[in-house]
Amino acid sequence: MTTSIREVSHASLAAEFNAVLINEDIRTMFQPIISLRKGTVIGYEALSRGPISSKFEDPFVLFQMAEQLGKVWEMEYTCRRLAIKRFAVMGSDHLLFINVNPHVIADPRFREGMTKCQLTAMGMPIEQLVLEITERSAIDSHQEFSAMLEHYRDQGFGLAMDDVGAGYSSLSLVCTMRPKFIKLDMSLMQDIHKDPFKQQLVKFTVNFARATEMRLIAEGIEKELDLLALIDLGVEYGQGYHLGKPATDLGLPSTPLYNQLRELHTARLALRLLRNSTKTVGDVCRVKESCESTTLFSEVELVFSQNPQQQAIPITNDGKPVGLAMRDKFFSLLGQKYGYSLYSSRPIKHLLTTSPLIVDINDPLEEVSFLAMQREANSVYDHILVSNNGMYFGIVTVSELLEQMTEMGMQRAKYANPLTGLPGNTMIQQEIEHAVSDASPFVVLYLDLDNFKAYNDTYGFDRGDEVLRMTANLLLKTFNNHDFPDAFVGHIGGDDYVVVLNASLPEDTLAALIADFDSLVREFYDEEHQQQGYITSINRRGRAEKFPFISISIAVITEHNGPFNGYHAVAKRATEVKKQCKTIQQSCFVHDRRQDCEYVSV
Repeated sequence: MTTSIREVSHASLAAEFNAVLINEDIRTMFQPIISLRKGTVIGYEALSRGPISSKFEDPFVLFQMAEQLGKVWEMEYTCRRLAIKRFAVMGSDHLLFINVNPHVIADPRFREGMTKCQLTAMGMPIEQLVLEITERSAIDSHQEFSAMLEHYRDQGFGLAMDDVGAGYSSLSLVCTMRPKFIKLDMSLMQDIHKDPFKQQLVKFTVNFARATEMRLIAEGIEKELDLLALIDLGVEYGQGYHLGKPATDLGLPSTPLYNQLRELHTARLALRLLRNSTKTVGDVCRVKESCESTTLFSEVELVFSQNPQQQAIPITNDGKPVGLAMRDKFFSLLGQKYGYSLYSSRPIKHLLTTSPLIVDINDPLEEVSFLAMQREANSVYDHILVSNNGMYFGIVTVSELLEQMTEMGMQRAKYANPLTGLPGNTMIQQEIEHAVSDASPFVVLYLDLDNFKAYNDTYGFDRGDEVLRMTANLLLKTFNNHDFPDAFVGHIGGDDYVVVLNASLPEDTLAALIADFDSLVREFYDEEHQQQGYITSINRRGRAEKFPFISISIAVITEHNGPFNGYHAVAKRATEVKKQCKTIQQSCFVHDRRQDCEYVSV
């Protein structure tokens, strides 16, 4: 019997595959998963590749051959074991995401606990590993599959559902899995910044994830405009070449990317204050008569000619907004050679070449303004279509948006402390309310300057204001960095400040802050007072008294000191702890230990 070339080729590939598997000639790459709020890494996805320059360098070819040869279990186990080993050697405490085929997870060998044993041997806690289940594979029995997943969840493994939006089961599998993480398929990310349908789907998933306490990860982010759109839609985490490419080491976000994400987050903190009371785009849009998409080009030209001041005509399809005819682009097309004869008898829908920005009547102006500014350069000044329950409602111009945003910016400035520019009482209250309601770890620092009144009385308010600005700058320097990527620094007024963190707070940070303050504040005293180590001023009883240099007292409150039912409960506790600080005659910080405060002076 003659052996075909195809059979020989397949046999050769099979032999090459077996050699790769036996020799464990697998390269493990790690791609970072980034917090789009903080700019920091939360974990890495392990990606397996075959030998360089071989056919199996492509993971699709590698696992396709494994499936053909009935060795999916062996290949996945090898890749998983190597990924854990190589990740553990690098000593990271981030999460490790590993892809698992649903059919493999059902294999009895997977349930023998080999992965758990390997994690233990490598000194990795089980909670550090996230099993990433792809949605593209059909599940034969959701009941059996759910039972298996519960088995692994009970052991402490994290679960993630991959490729959501690209496979068989859609949200029904999400309900079965109840994963900790949902990973949106990369096909949804491509050009999402100009695709309102994708945006609405992602917005729905964001709300769903929040309501069910799942974490959302957008995969395949390759363009900056798509990244900005995802941030604005509220996506919490991201992964893709724009954020970090797969590498053999554990890469970190570039400094420009980190700074960009931090700046965007800082801007959004300022917007939180007005989220519930801000104007919506429906408040400022104007109703303009629209044309149906079947309207002829010549008829649209007549509307423009009869209304010289009209710059845009909304285009609808059965009342739903689908396009926009801008005057300049319309007549530019008309002015082409044979333009009128070519287009005059054609419906306007055939000449709509760009996707307009369509927003809902209830969308906040800040969100609409952000989306408008992210459009392509040739359409950034196009009018914006406004819909109500999916039907055309009106239009807004970019100039009208900018005018409204300027007015709102002036209103927002009212809520900042005029001396330091830091957020004031209203924003502080909202930030603490947000921290308490978020059900996540948090730290609230209440900082107060001691002996400040005596300094003001001796040196005057101008010099006192310089001390207050120095303190504000020191707090920003201490907490606005990689260690505290989500820090909020506010100025209550006078010599009182608040810092809110959603991360643990090393005591070394507070000790360094106190040391820096004590060093800097000495420079605000005249040489005579520096030499004697005190100033003499009139105390509250009207008598002359020696006052030490200004010191700083820090009350430390965490979620462990709760539960707290809101801002006022936290403020009351912080005030009580601050009184304990005041009894210590030097700069110090005091942790609230509920009924027993622990004093730590430096």
